[in-house]
Amino acid sequence: MTLLRLTLYVCAFGALLLLAVSDGGAVSAESGRADHAPGVPGLGELRKQTDEEQLVAKYAPIVYLGRQDEECDSDGDPFDPAPVEIVLDNPEVTLREDAPGTPVLMEGPGAQDVFDKDIGFFLDFPGNPRRPGCTYDRDSKELNASNPPVAYAHIQTEPGFDGLALQYWFFYYFNDWNNTHEGDWEMIQLAFDAGSASEALQQEPARVALSQHEGGEIADWDEGKVEKEEGRPAVYVARGSHANYFQPGTYIGVAREGAGFGCEDSSDPLRRVALEAQLVPPEVTDADSPFAWIEFEGRWGELQGKHFDGPTGPAQKDKWKRPFTWEEDLRSYSEKIPEGEAIGIDPLGPICAIIGFGSSLLNAIVQWPAPVGVAMGVFFLATVGFLVVGVPRRVFGGAPVEAEAPPRKGLLRRRRA
Repeated sequence: MTLLRLTLYVCAFGALLLLAVSDGGAVSAESGRADHAPGVPGLGELRKQTDEEQLVAKYAPIVYLGRQDEECDSDGDPFDPAPVEIVLDNPEVTLREDAPGTPVLMEGPGAQDVFDKDIGFFLDFPGNPRRPGCTYDRDSKELNASNPPVAYAHIQTEPGFDGLALQYWFFYYFNDWNNTHEGDWEMIQLAFDAGSASEALQQEPARVALSQHEGGEIADWDEGKVEKEEGRPAVYVARGSHANYFQPGTYIGVAREGAGFGCEDSSDPLRRVALEAQLVPPEVTDADSPFAWIEFEGRWGELQGKHFDGPTGPAQKDKWKRPFTWEEDLRSYSEKIPEGEAIGIDPLGPICAIIGFGSSLLNAIVQWPAPVGVAMGVFFLATVGFLVVGVPRRVFGGAPVEAEAPPRKGLLRRRRA
């Protein structure tokens, strides 16, 4: 009897303990996340972080983006660094093939669907990137409302170089600059004089590099222009183009492969966005991995021809595997346009207008070389005709009229009788 009672007590205690644990860290079947009281860690959160995860979290960057005071305000930037889930498993996004007619393979492709797709495929978002209007602005805000800003972290070494590189990649829904296109990938890189993440945790970074389209800028970690907030790097993102700068201001920027150039504005008013960092494996071999999208070789945006195409992903960039080789080609400065007024005139407006016109002309030449070349030739000949030869007057009738010479001073014409 005593043994039976003891057995019952043990069973009851075990049931109560199991119930308590279940209540404290139950997993929702719908969300797949632990439901627990605020401040009380679930069972999944008790796992000790790896050195790599600690390093990634320690330096998660802070970005400053242009503040938008009203919807579709072109003076601001509505696009946050977003998780790729805003376009993956999105029924409004299609996976297309780069073939005649750009046939649709499927709607709402997920990470596993793009895993094995090469450069011959691309994601197509709703809207027309050449005439964006407010479509991408509104869609981005709606998608980001339930998806907090994120930076994708990648740790890499390179044969032939000492050190360890920590990269943070930012995905933007749209590039609203001179060469407008769907999707945009930019990044920053911290370089450590260390051979492992555990060693890097014991020191500060040696250098920090910022991507600006295909190029970028580099500085030592302790340089004055490198801003930090509680040890985390702070960068200033240019409106629309999303190039990264160490300081706020207006700069002369060049798009990828020289596709466009213009003024890049990272000046006030700004909004502060602290990013959560997610560590991404250097490569993925399983299509069922949540990071299977990293192996997608196609384009994150619609094909519009040449420099208006969506970009390829992080792992398709040379700096993904060769971070220190990339550093060697970076500048130690960026061309900043002086601020302030001279003789009552703000130089930024005229300078940026001229640069913008030149960029638009270059884009037109790149996109439609033959028609634009003919149009420019006709314009040039017409201008020469007007200013030098007088061709237009002869073509449209009438001969040049010789002006009567005025009488010389001091001489009077004789009146006829």
